[in-house]
Amino acid sequence: MLLDIQVPMQVPVREQLEMFRLAESLGYDGAGVADHMEYGRDVFTTLTSAAMQTDHIALFPCVSNPVSRHPWVLANIMHTMEALAPGRFRMVIGAGDSVPIHIGRKPAAVAEMRDAVVSIRKLLRGEQVSFGEEPDQGIIGVEPPAPPVIVAAGGRRMTEVAGEVADEVFLLTGFDERIIAMARRHLETGAARSGRLLDAFKVSHYTVVRIENDKMAAAEFGRTRLLGWLKQSFFKSSLLELGVPAEALQHPETIPAAELDNLTQALFLIGPVEEISERLLDIARSGRIDRMVCNVSGPDGWQATAQAFAASVLPRLR
Repeated sequence: MLLDIQVPMQVPVREQLEMFRLAESLGYDGAGVADHMEYGRDVFTTLTSAAMQTDHIALFPCVSNPVSRHPWVLANIMHTMEALAPGRFRMVIGAGDSVPIHIGRKPAAVAEMRDAVVSIRKLLRGEQVSFGEEPDQGIIGVEPPAPPVIVAAGGRRMTEVAGEVADEVFLLTGFDERIIAMARRHLETGAARSGRLLDAFKVSHYTVVRIENDKMAAAEFGRTRLLGWLKQSFFKSSLLELGVPAEALQHPETIPAAELDNLTQALFLIGPVEEISERLLDIARSGRIDRMVCNVSGPDGWQATAQAFAASVLPRLR
């Protein structure tokens, strides 16, 4: 199983680039950064700079979308990044969640996501596509290979889209075995629509990692993070699969603290670094997840936490 790390969005760009270089030197397989607008930074400018300052680490947005960035724009970015960092760029796109609000738009609907992925893949194969009433057009001089188009998914319908048309899925579901089995069923349903097999289909998973030795602080961090995400309607399908009543998900503040603690164990990696390492090894041994993308934090700051995490986990995964 490959291990990626997320670079914080809120730090200055030059510091972000130092973090990409550090991630590569520590042995992480990939590093991504969020495609958000509120910090006034452009993710692809940052990733381009990171590509020029690293040699082998995979690079990706975490996560972009086809609303604030048109599919043709995303295809051009992918074509450019492949030229700058051959075989290293991974285009991860999702519905957009809060990002389109900044431009007065709604997140991408499921059908819009499907059309975007299909269009991007066609453009990068040198085929022609049309948008709206415009005649068919294509990218001039496009050459293979193309970076993978990876769909970020948390619910049933978007996971099915990934299985139907994407090169890979980027799950935000939690990694309890019941949840991953559910996601696999949804991927297979989507794959059946397009008549393809998922034998070589890769599954990435995004998760929150908090290195915290203090048990009370770890529990409080997990509850706070989970409640915040539940209020944004994340993890609904996953928690229903785990038997959480639908009424509780409508009012997550009513979920007892002890139950929240149990649920965070199915969704996040929180605790001492040794315990997190053991859990990651179990996930790797299961063979269900090919790549973990970790949003790492800890009391000692990002750099120190990234170093401790790498030192504990990477030798064991290798």
